[in-house]
Amino acid sequence: MLELTAGGTAVALAGCSGNSGTNTDGPGGTDTGDGTGTNDGTNTGTSGGGGTYNTYTDANPQDVQFNRLSEALGDWPIHSSMFLWMTNAVDSTGTVFGIGARDWTVDGQTLTVSLNENHQWQDGKSVTADDWIFQYELEQFVAEGGRNVAAKYEWTENIEATGEHELTFELNAPLAPEFAADEILYEFLWAHPPTFQEYHDQFTSASGDSEIQEARNALNDFRWEDPIYPGALQYVSSNPQRMVLEVHQNYPFEEVQQQYSDATDDDITDWGTPNLDQVNFKFAPDSNKVLQESKAGNVDGGYGIGPFSRENPPISDDYRVVAYSTGFGQGLWFNFWSEEVAGDNAGLEWFKIPEVRQALAHVIDRKAVGRQLMPSPDSVKDDVMTGMNASQEEQYVSQEVMDQLNPYEQSTEKATQLLESAGFSKEGGNWITPDGDQFSIRFRTASSVNTYVKATDVATSNLNQFGIATQTATASGSEFFSADPAERGYQMTPGWSFGGAGPGPANTETFMYQRPRSAVGGGDGLNDYLPGMSHEEEVLEVPPIGQPDSDERIEVNPHETIRALALNSTSDEEKQELLDEIAWATNWWVPKISCAENVYTALINPSKFKYPPEGAQSLTARPTHPMIFQLGIVDGK
Repeated sequence: MLELTAGGTAVALAGCSGNSGTNTDGPGGTDTGDGTGTNDGTNTGTSGGGGTYNTYTDANPQDVQFNRLSEALGDWPIHSSMFLWMTNAVDSTGTVFGIGARDWTVDGQTLTVSLNENHQWQDGKSVTADDWIFQYELEQFVAEGGRNVAAKYEWTENIEATGEHELTFELNAPLAPEFAADEILYEFLWAHPPTFQEYHDQFTSASGDSEIQEARNALNDFRWEDPIYPGALQYVSSNPQRMVLEVHQNYPFEEVQQQYSDATDDDITDWGTPNLDQVNFKFAPDSNKVLQESKAGNVDGGYGIGPFSRENPPISDDYRVVAYSTGFGQGLWFNFWSEEVAGDNAGLEWFKIPEVRQALAHVIDRKAVGRQLMPSPDSVKDDVMTGMNASQEEQYVSQEVMDQLNPYEQSTEKATQLLESAGFSKEGGNWITPDGDQFSIRFRTASSVNTYVKATDVATSNLNQFGIATQTATASGSEFFSADPAERGYQMTPGWSFGGAGPGPANTETFMYQRPRSAVGGGDGLNDYLPGMSHEEEVLEVPPIGQPDSDERIEVNPHETIRALALNSTSDEEKQELLDEIAWATNWWVPKISCAENVYTALINPSKFKYPPEGAQSLTARPTHPMIFQLGIVDGK
C-alpha cells in the first residue's frame, strides 16, 4: 500500500498507474488542402502571427480520448504535446531535465521535488503539488482494475505534498539520483481536479468492492470533450480530418527553456514563446499517407517518418530529417503465455527450451529483419544480443565479457545441432518436435505497420526454408493493438523488444518479455516481463560466464539485478559485475531475438519554420516532435 498525502489528508492506496489507451488506424482522411485553406473549416494558411503548423497523427482525431484513465483510444503525439511533463530526457545523451519540476534532490531515501510555481492549467489556475497527488490517487483507485505498474509506486512508500509547490517521495531504497529522476519523475500531469473531482469523490465514498468497480466503470466511460491541460498546447476543436490546437500563452516557456539549458550544455534561452497561430494534427493513418501529404506540402513536420535518414531526405530540400538512437531496440518477441492463461492464443511450450530459442536466432537473418524494422541507414544492426544496444554495450559491458558472447550469426549448421540436442528431428525436409508433430510457428502482426509486415516476411521465409513451417496473419492496427497482448493471436511477432533510453544502466537494461504478470506477484492481469518459469522467483538459469557448453548452471535474477543497479549504495565495481552477468545471461538465454537499434526520425520544415540548428541536443529530447512544442523551439518565419 502506498500512502499519498495532500492538504494534510493521507490516503492509502494500492500501486498501479493508468493505461494510456492505444493508437489505432482508421479510414483514410479526405484532406487535400494545399496549406492555404481546407474544406473542413480550419485555417491552414498563415495569418498575423507565425502561421499554422501542420503535423499528423495516425488516430482519427474525433476518436481521440483525453481521459487517460479510460481504455478508449488515446493518441501519444497529441497527448504528449498537451500534458505537463515533470521531467524529460535528451535521448542522445541521457541527460534529464525538468519541465514541471524546477529541481529535485535525493537524500538517502527521500526524494524532494521543487515544482515550477509558474505553470498553470489552461483555465488559469496554478499547478500545485496537490494536483499531482490528486492524479496519483485517481491512478491508484483505478489500479485494482489491473493497469500497468508505475515506477513511482514500485520504488515509493509515501508521497506527500510538503508545500504548495513541493512534493516529497519517501523511497523504499536509496536510489541513484539519475535513476530516480528518470524513472519516478518521468511522467506527466493531465487530470484536471475540477473535471475529475466527482469520480474521485465516488471512489472515496465507495463502501465495498461493487461500488469501487462502479466508480471505475464510470471513470472509464467518461469522455472528456473539452480538455483542460497544463502543457504547451491547448485544445480548440476536432473533426474527422484534423485536430486543432493552439499555443498555451500562460505556459512559462522562458523558464522551461532556462531549466533545460541549465541541465544540458545546449542553450535555448533565446527562444521564448512560439509565434504560431495554431497547430493542426492531420489524420494520416499510415506512412504512405504521411509521404503523400508531405509531397503535397500539406505537413510541416512529424514523427516516425522512415525509411529516411539525414543523407537521404524524404521529399525535397525544404525538409530536414532529425534521426537519432532512442536507446531502444527492435526485434522478434516469443509468446511465453500458457494455454491456461491465453487459451487459443497461447505460445509454444517449445519456446521454454533455451536451445530452441538459440536455434531460431541462428536460423533467422537478424540483420535482414533489422533492415526491415529500422530501414534508416542511421540504425545500427544488433550484432550481440545482450538486452542493450551497441552504444550501451560499449559503455556498460566489459570487453572481456563482450569477447565471449555468441554473435548468433545466421548458421543452419548451428541451428541443426541445437534443435537435435533438444530432441527435434528432421524428416522429408520438415522439422519434427519431440512429440512427433511438425514444428510450426504462427506469426501475426498489424497490417498498418509496414515495417512489421516486411520483417515478418523475412523471418518466415528464413524459417520455411530451414524446414520450420510458418503461418502468417495480419490484423488492422485497431484490432491488433487495442487487444490485450495475450489476445493478439501470435506465437512470434516483431516489434520494440529491448533496451531502454535512460541516464544509467538500470534504465537501459529493460527486461520486458511476454508473460502473465501472475507469475511474479499475484493478480490476473497481464504484463511484459520474463518468461513465466516454475520457480517461485523468475530467474535465468545459465552456464557460468565464458562456459557456454558447461552443464553447470548459475541463477541470474534480473529483477534483483536491476534493483541493485538502481541503488546509490551499489559500488561501481559491483555494478560492473552485475552488468557483465546480466549481459551474459541474456545472450545465452535468448528470451527474444533482437535485430536493430531503434532510430527515431522526425520530419521538420526549416523553409517555413525556424528550429535549432542541425545536431542540436534539444532536437533529441524524447520524443522530438512533441518536445519542440513543450520546449518552445519552433517559430514561424
